[in-house]
Amino acid sequence: MVLLGIDPGLDGGLAFIEVSSISSSSLNGVKLFVMPTYYESKYKTKIFKNGVRKKICKRKIDSKKLNEILISNRPDVVFIEKVSSRPGEGNVSSFTFGFGAGLLEGLMVANNLTYYYVSPVKWSSFFAKEVPHSNPKIRSQMYVDKYYPDINFFVGPRSKVPHSGLVDAFMIGLYGKLHLHKNTRYLETEFTFE
Repeated sequence: MVLLGIDPGLDGGLAFIEVSSISSSSLNGVKLFVMPTYYESKYKTKIFKNGVRKKICKRKIDSKKLNEILISNRPDVVFIEKVSSRPGEGNVSSFTFGFGAGLLEGLMVANNLTYYYVSPVKWSSFFAKEVPHSNPKIRSQMYVDKYYPDINFFVGPRSKVPHSGLVDAFMIGLYGKLHLHKNTRYLETEFTFE
């Protein structure tokens, strides 16, 4: 059985977790992918407060590459972090974030994949019992360092810090696996981890 954890967003990731069964405590394999993105070809000139002009191009999720990753790895169950905009975020960034979340849901439906939403507070606080820390990103990193030291969360050979999107995607998938093990009846029904 292949489970997929997704940390949506431009700096997110995908973690395919292969297990022999939901009740199995061991993992047969893990494949990690950084969220595929591209830069729009059109540039926009932005003027900063100090008067500096800079050409900026928008970064977007590459839906074609993302779909290819989904098709080639064909997960049985998908767990997506349930995201929402936060107070103080700009309209453009909120729209971009929402567009990415909608794109993910569209790909799940188009590929006929079973998917569930996982609240970020739920999955991160679930692992807080094992590794207490106030920062959820650091907590996730400490957890994988402690229990899964053999998995490489670095993007390249020169990386000094693990990719937080990959770590979070893995933790979301792991949370989904542990939750499904406790509640196997959820496999037959649509639900949202709240």
